[in-house]
Amino acid sequence: YQRRVRGATLSFLCTQNNSVTTAVCTTGHRSYIPDTTPEERIKIREKEAREESAVLGTNVRFLALPLYDKGGNISDDDLSIIVKLIKDTDASVFFLPQTGDTHATHRAVCQAILLSIQKLIGEGTNKTFELYMYEGPWSIFGKGNYNTICNPPAEHFAKKMTAIGVHASQIDRTPYGVAAESLALLRGALVPEQDLAGFGANPPKLNERLEVYFHSSVKTSSEVAKFLNFLDSCQPPRVF
Repeated sequence: YQRRVRGATLSFLCTQNNSVTTAVCTTGHRSYIPDTTPEERIKIREKEAREESAVLGTNVRFLALPLYDKGGNISDDDLSIIVKLIKDTDASVFFLPQTGDTHATHRAVCQAILLSIQKLIGEGTNKTFELYMYEGPWSIFGKGNYNTICNPPAEHFAKKMTAIGVHASQIDRTPYGVAAESLALLRGALVPEQDLAGFGANPPKLNERLEVYFHSSVKTSSEVAKFLNFLDSCQPPRVF
């Protein structure tokens, strides 16, 4: 969903014989792109997403979730689209916005994904779903809100920055590349001592740039409900 914050991890996964699908959940036709119609904005955003997918090595699917034009209100149509994608791709690992994200569309998408997983569980699936919630420019994790540190080789961060760069319609508005690079460098500078060695201790030598996630395995409806409750209160996930 957001290549600007987890692109290095996805790029790395694609080199490890994994099939990775990027789900573009909304059309983006309400975003600011000067001198364009909504239809033109959709075409621009889809072209950029395809270019991003080629850089990272992922497959791309365009969902055009109805919630985007309904104020983030989720309907059965949204859930049906997501459930179909999960079944079509046999997905069990999900990268999704964290529950404390303040961006309204990100929050709606996160909720729709969680409700879709809950629906599949209700239908009797035996799958365990692996959730990886990511931080971003609107939702930086605090200490205790992430429990997974990804340390991909530098070439995958280079691919991530290239992938961000193809989204000219967005980075002309906001320098997301600067934000992504700064956040990765911040994590690389602080996480080894703060989270791995302890304050004042000798930290392990990791790559210069890192990505962090909150990871949880869910198999029951009540386990999913925990994250829906976090989302309802606009609270980030917590490491218990």
